[in-house]
Amino acid sequence: MKDLGVVRIRVIHWMSMVTVVFFYTISPTSSHVELPLPSLHRQTPSRLATHVQSSSPAQENTEQREARLRQLSIDLLRDAGEEAAKLNDRRSAALIQINAGKALCSVDLERARKFFNSGFEAALEYYRDGKNQLTDPIEVLTAGSRADLCEEIIQVVSHCDAVFGREFTKAFSDEKRRQQSPSAPTKRQVFRLWGGSSNDILLENDLDSAATLLRTNQEVAITEARKVYSKGITRGALIFIWHLAVQDRAAADELYLWLLARIRMEEVPDAGELQILAPYPFGQPFIWVTNGIGGQGAISPPALVARARNPRSEDLLTDWYIETTFFALSRIAAADLSGYQDPASGIGAASYLAEWLKPRVARVRPDLIPAWQYIIEQLSPRLSSQQRSTLFAMSASEEKARKEAGHMFTPQPKNATDRIQDLLRKAENSQQPAERDRYYQEAALEADHLDDLSWALQIMDKISDGEWRQHVGDWIYFNASNRAIARGEMEVARSYALKVKAPDQCAYLFCAIARFALKGKDKTQAADILAEAERQVDKADDSSAKVRGFVSIANLLASFDYTRTLEMLSYAVRTANRLPDYTLEPGKMVRTSKKAQGRTPALTRNSGNFDLGTVMATMATVDFEGALALAQSLESKSFKLTAIIALASSVLNKPKQPEKSSLKQST
Repeated sequence: MKDLGVVRIRVIHWMSMVTVVFFYTISPTSSHVELPLPSLHRQTPSRLATHVQSSSPAQENTEQREARLRQLSIDLLRDAGEEAAKLNDRRSAALIQINAGKALCSVDLERARKFFNSGFEAALEYYRDGKNQLTDPIEVLTAGSRADLCEEIIQVVSHCDAVFGREFTKAFSDEKRRQQSPSAPTKRQVFRLWGGSSNDILLENDLDSAATLLRTNQEVAITEARKVYSKGITRGALIFIWHLAVQDRAAADELYLWLLARIRMEEVPDAGELQILAPYPFGQPFIWVTNGIGGQGAISPPALVARARNPRSEDLLTDWYIETTFFALSRIAAADLSGYQDPASGIGAASYLAEWLKPRVARVRPDLIPAWQYIIEQLSPRLSSQQRSTLFAMSASEEKARKEAGHMFTPQPKNATDRIQDLLRKAENSQQPAERDRYYQEAALEADHLDDLSWALQIMDKISDGEWRQHVGDWIYFNASNRAIARGEMEVARSYALKVKAPDQCAYLFCAIARFALKGKDKTQAADILAEAERQVDKADDSSAKVRGFVSIANLLASFDYTRTLEMLSYAVRTANRLPDYTLEPGKMVRTSKKAQGRTPALTRNSGNFDLGTVMATMATVDFEGALALAQSLESKSFKLTAIIALASSVLNKPKQPEKSSLKQST
């Protein structure tokens, strides 16, 4: 069963789609901070009380109730936007104000513009403050950069108010120019095919020198390689990573993610660089690197690739590569490249990569195919006739070569059992406890990937750090339970789920088992399973993971039991209120296993529905006042503001009314 990831609620898209990711490193998108909310806390209850006294729900007809809730929602959005402007955290201030403005733009354009202006200024402050900050690659890949926040806000504002959108675009462009060093060119040369210039040869020589250090001092070798990669990614750039992967696949994966993060932060990413990097997550030694004008092959020795491959790692990295490439191609397709030295090459390289990846996206991320096809349709008309014919010929050439020498394009990875034995030998020979535990962790997860539970647990028991050992055990049992669910063995899945101590992972598994019962129309059994999930989550210490566990259960209960949904959400709110400085998780959550020597050694993903906004909006269709009271009981001010905006927006957006008889049905 393919693992897909957890949740961090991306505020701008809070009421739409939730992307969930677990990566042993999440979000996307980041923090929401708690600050005072004096006026909203005081005003809203009295305003609500006034409406209820003047026209109680029992006396209201449907039209009156809708009008009352609509006006109340408008008032709530106005107050929330005003309070958000006072938040010290500029990111939260920006996102919450933009959300309030987005919801208000069809009913109060003047107030919406005020929030757009103030929110964009907060985003610019946040962007300026991060000018000299070092950003973790995983944070970039999951949450995006500070520049991304500004651009996302511009997109939202442009949809509501095209004039403001254009003004903000110009203001952000001016800000970026001011932040460039005087010696930096205002427009760089992008999409140049690497491999022919004397500078490229020097860079590859420097990478060769770094590779010679791998056996004697791996950390120094990686540091030197990063210096080279910072100057450019050449056609031979992957060879160093393949060599590193033979020696330490986890370190090679981390370096690869660092490269993806660098590209992700580019204003207009280089599709040629992404072409060069493409073979690594797919376990292939060759790809054409082309812009439709010229082309060169990028190849690594197949024997080296075979030794370096790791299918478990490839399953994880493929998603990250596709997500990064989707972002990059979207930017290229939307960009005005007229100021660049070689815009035709940019379009050609992007077009070839989009077509090359399409069948792989269909296999790994079928949900992206409509958007992926749209990008191809944006790029294709901008190609010259020569580029079209060249790209078609090169694609056919690569496909023909692939069929004739399939073994070279997909070399067999090293036997998984041999990889595990290698890791065990490294662990036994290591003199460093943290390094030794990391090797045992990798070996245990490899055995888990083979579906050899007893071997995985035997290796896990060798980990000396108790917390680390429990963490690895959670993932082994989590994966075992997922596999049992995929086979329809629900009782086996339940037995493994009970061994998972992480409350959000445990809740995810029980929810999956409950969904199986709901497919069989057995709501009573599903309710019993979720009650067991609640008991398991409630045992855990208070933490963000515990909040996510309760929210996950509430999201499933919302489909058939309103009363229990409200109760479960009250547990989530109670837990969140007991946590100091609790922040709402963004639309992605990324979990890292324990770090060894400053590195993240293991990468794992899983999925779940931890979106508080979704379930509260569902509740609002049945009992808006109850959902609002629950949102107002949150002590995290940015969490509270975001929840209130989600509720108010659900009224103004007029979601489809669910059947009350089904939602309120008691268990």
